[in-house]
Amino acid sequence: ANQTGHPGVVPVYDFGQLPDGTPWLVMPLLVGESLAHRLRQAPAGSHMALGLAGLWVIGDIASALGAAHAHGIIHRDLKPDNIMLVADPDLPGGERVKVLDFGIAKMAESLGALPHATDSNLVTGTPAYMSPEQCRGAKQVTDRADVYSLGVILYQMVAGRPPFVADAVGELLIMQVTEPVPPLDSFAPGTERTLVSLIHSMLAKDAVARPGMDAVIAALQQVER
Repeated sequence: ANQTGHPGVVPVYDFGQLPDGTPWLVMPLLVGESLAHRLRQAPAGSHMALGLAGLWVIGDIASALGAAHAHGIIHRDLKPDNIMLVADPDLPGGERVKVLDFGIAKMAESLGALPHATDSNLVTGTPAYMSPEQCRGAKQVTDRADVYSLGVILYQMVAGRPPFVADAVGELLIMQVTEPVPPLDSFAPGTERTLVSLIHSMLAKDAVARPGMDAVIAALQQVER
């Protein structure tokens, strides 16, 4: 995470182990709230407005992840709980996005080539926000997995819920891999068409069909205009 040098990525100042082997990290103390908390506090029926007015949040997340991807770092566990909104009086909106928890981040030799192989097909991440390829096994993860997770978050901000909801983890994993994404219009009719198109492209089942993070940022700017 420190390699990115991006203000939206939380740095690690130091790390080590206690005498008993317990690992520790020193990171900055952030005063604010998570995006998950912000979404839970949103009044009923306001999610569509939150999604449109909150595009700066998604844009800032995309910027931070784009910097990580440029260094071959894939987050792999992007979700509202891992995004903090902290006060920053120097910014127009008075807040800054901070992306947390690169704990299962994966280094890729090249984002245009096959990623490093892992020792197993261990499924890592949070099922509601995991890409189909993550649900099938960690060996196939590239930067497009983060694009998918960001698409889920944006879908949730507009629709008031993630695209897939289930009681059992296994069922949710199957839905991510096999079921088509429910049309955003079914939960948030009247949403700007350019935004709908962007979200559905980010949620493509085939990782190759998803836009890169730079293209996501450009599309968000077009929606804002």
